[in-house]
Amino acid sequence: MIYLLLFVPLSQAAQTGHANQIKCWKNKQHIRECSHTVPPEYAQQRIEVLNEQGIVVRIIEPRKTEAQLAEDARLAKKQEARDERRRQDMILLSTFATEQDLLLSRDKKLAAIDGTISIASGNLRILSGSLAQLQKQAANHERGGTPVPKHVLEDISSVKVQISENEKYLVGKEENKKQLQKQFDADLKRYRELKQVKPR
Repeated sequence: MIYLLLFVPLSQAAQTGHANQIKCWKNKQHIRECSHTVPPEYAQQRIEVLNEQGIVVRIIEPRKTEAQLAEDARLAKKQEARDERRRQDMILLSTFATEQDLLLSRDKKLAAIDGTISIASGNLRILSGSLAQLQKQAANHERGGTPVPKHVLEDISSVKVQISENEKYLVGKEENKKQLQKQFDADLKRYRELKQVKPR
């Protein structure tokens, strides 16, 4: 029973203390005003909450304008870009101990692409030769006044599709090679900046 009697007054005191908190803001003349309640026209401002001793116990930040939110987003995006740049720099430096390592990696990757281009080009020459032979067969049938066999027409169509796919593949690989070269050029430039090495 004693504990219950002690508990109730403490609870009431806490509620009274919370209710007695004073809120302060600045009016239109930039003069500080304080009261238990904030007028609606100042509710979006920076509000200081004071306890009974006049000590600031909490600050309610003002709601940001659209322009402020847009600026925050711009700055956050800028910071994100800086962070990403630092991350990429760390990867670059940890991946390549020396500039020579970077150049060797570039040459190896470019050589691998050149190898696939060479193979694809060889396949394209073979397909082009096959198409020429099939078209020659079709022409012979036409000159002889006989219908071109169905399987010859189907083979011609199939080889044309394969040639088209191979040509697209080669274009893609050439583009990959250009992009890889461009990336390595940028990496090499940045690597030299980070290492403070002058271009050879």
